[in-house]
Amino acid sequence: MYNTERQTKVAPRARGPKTTERRHQPVTFMSKQKARQWRADHLRLRLFTRLLARELGVDEIMVEMLSEAAPFHDVGKIRVPDAIRDKPGPLDKAEWEEMKRHTVYGADLLETLASLGYLEPEVLVMAKVVSHSHHEHWDGSGYPDKLKREAIPLPARIVSVIQAYDALRSLRPWRPAYDHAAAMRILLEGDERSRPSHFDPRVLETFSGISGLIEATYQVHIGDEESGR
Repeated sequence: MYNTERQTKVAPRARGPKTTERRHQPVTFMSKQKARQWRADHLRLRLFTRLLARELGVDEIMVEMLSEAAPFHDVGKIRVPDAIRDKPGPLDKAEWEEMKRHTVYGADLLETLASLGYLEPEVLVMAKVVSHSHHEHWDGSGYPDKLKREAIPLPARIVSVIQAYDALRSLRPWRPAYDHAAAMRILLEGDERSRPSHFDPRVLETFSGISGLIEATYQVHIGDEESGR
């Protein structure tokens, strides 16, 4: 993902238009302060996705594509103003509508990453599906299109459970991070923000069945938690 190639000697540089490659690298879309956490989150979500998709019997080629695409599910939040994304309290109606648009903003940002060579074409297609539909709910109460049941693409149904768990484990401006037991209880029983009916029952049941592996993976790849919606 990142260019780790080092120059072994200094050579004269031809003059010409300044390259924009480094300016457009994914990590520079955000502050350097957040880059380390982004990388830890990226790896953790890839591993969660592989564990769950394989347990569901997903074809191995799709498992690999989905694991590459899953970490980009919230890339559209880069275009949501910081004042909304990091607000330490409830969003008002207009703010909430803007926050929900991150599912739409994601497609444009993913196209940019693909044009710069950071995403393979087949991964781009998968990432756009996941970014657009990971907040759709099994019961039809989600967004942006209020899809329900099998109308929601399977990759999005898988990432929906994974991102919900990972979000519960993460610090937010308005609440502390939950431990594994509390996060699983919320997914399986619900709270004021989440209901089990939001998720594909088979995907949720399968995730619960491998929750021990999920927790072990989280502990190894926890990173340095920062706040964020």
